[in-house]
Amino acid sequence: MSDQIKSLTTTASVLVSKDQAGLLNNKTYKDALSTFGGLKSQNLVKRHAENSRTSVSLVRRSKTTRNDGLEIVSDQLLAEIPTQDEDDTVFSLYQGFSAILPDLEQAVAPSKRLAAGLNADTIKSTTNVAQLHQYKDDVNYKLDLLEIRKGIAESDIKELDAKIEQLYRLRKKMFDRVAEYEKEESELEKLLRIVEKSLENKGAQATEGAAPEPATVRKHVSTLNQYYTPGSEIVRLEAHDDAVTCFAFDAPFGTLVSASLDNTVKVWDLNRNECIGRLEGHLSSVECLAMEKDLVLTGSLDASLRLWDYTKVGEEEPLLHTFERHMDEITAVSMSGPTIVSGSADKTIRHWDAATGQCIQTIDVMWAASRNWKQAPAQMGTPYIGALQCFDAALASGTGDGVVRLWDLRSGEIIRQLVGHTSAVTCLQFDEHSIVTGSRDRSVRIWDLRTGVLVDSFAYGHEIRSLQFDEKRVACAAGEETVKLYDRIDQAHTDVAKGSGVVTFCRYTDSYLVEGRDNGSIGVWKI
Repeated sequence: MSDQIKSLTTTASVLVSKDQAGLLNNKTYKDALSTFGGLKSQNLVKRHAENSRTSVSLVRRSKTTRNDGLEIVSDQLLAEIPTQDEDDTVFSLYQGFSAILPDLEQAVAPSKRLAAGLNADTIKSTTNVAQLHQYKDDVNYKLDLLEIRKGIAESDIKELDAKIEQLYRLRKKMFDRVAEYEKEESELEKLLRIVEKSLENKGAQATEGAAPEPATVRKHVSTLNQYYTPGSEIVRLEAHDDAVTCFAFDAPFGTLVSASLDNTVKVWDLNRNECIGRLEGHLSSVECLAMEKDLVLTGSLDASLRLWDYTKVGEEEPLLHTFERHMDEITAVSMSGPTIVSGSADKTIRHWDAATGQCIQTIDVMWAASRNWKQAPAQMGTPYIGALQCFDAALASGTGDGVVRLWDLRSGEIIRQLVGHTSAVTCLQFDEHSIVTGSRDRSVRIWDLRTGVLVDSFAYGHEIRSLQFDEKRVACAAGEETVKLYDRIDQAHTDVAKGSGVVTFCRYTDSYLVEGRDNGSIGVWKI
């Protein structure tokens, strides 16, 4: 056993000793030397191999080298270290290196004092020619070593780049695999819905004399969005032949319903990036829509509203109800549970029962507003009711006079008015704390919902066409070729989703953004 240890120690000593003849004639070392640094580095190594001040550990320095001069070797490389005869010893070459660490430290130490005290002032003050020649040799020696190390580092970079490229290819392969799995999930979920509806129709889920149990809706949660690079466009859909007016989607890579001035309403599978059907029935273009669960509500210039089950597209008739009590075009809609509200150019807001399709009440906005304080006159060519949102018995409306009104649907009375916009309100959204409004006056205003106090405001160069917010940011379509993002915490503005055509509508969930443009295209982005 002692002979084996001696053999390993001797082998390691050759690699770090001052006598490099054995090393330069070693086949394994020659093969390794030929893989890095190019011919110039190889020649420099050979030139300094005879120099008593040089050791391999000094020359072989890179980012993967420890401060003591030892190369940090991966487990894989350690396993591949060749031995003279693997049957003769159970020890690795690395163990041989460990056995002579004191000798290695002695070999490294002189190199640290190589240029000690050598500087411009020392050289200028030296009159001894022999000493100057020595300085010249020392500097050239140091430059040669740096050149070798640089070559080795460059070789390491190339090796890392190759590994990174290989990892990217592997990542792309895994990403495509996840995408395929999600597509298969979508297809199986469609089949599952068909099975459940068939069982429901045949009464298989109901016991005798008991009400049928509601079918459980199974829907996977897409995880693809987290693997895209922020700021990248995921897909661009050439969706319509004219400007996109509005859309809604249920989840990232889920189902999207879009409307356009080309008089079409289309249903899209964002997982497969394809149109899976149309919602046909309106006699004119759809200007507004709302989505909740499997239902979508559309409001059209033909003065009607229609409620659809978009999951039935391509299988059976998706239309559930038609609402036709308005006297003029529909300009805003909202849906929350069984409650539907719609605003029209006839200057009324109607409250509907989603289950029966019956109109519960009609609110004359002009009459209600006339009983309150003075507001700005409505502008010609602007929808009088530009935005609506309801939740339970609460309703918010934005109108052409620039006033935002908060209503109680149970009484039909105005609870509060938010005055500040100088032109028509075009969009709004509220949550339990705030209400955010956008207007043709180019401003976005953030109000405290409970007190009605203006909390924050900012403006862009064009009218605000649509907006959406959460606790962190506000996204706006502001008549430009980008979507405007406002950071509510840092109060910073950024432009995202830059493309061809003016953005007319935008919606987002977390970091998944969808925008529609006046050229009819719809883009999906990671933000």
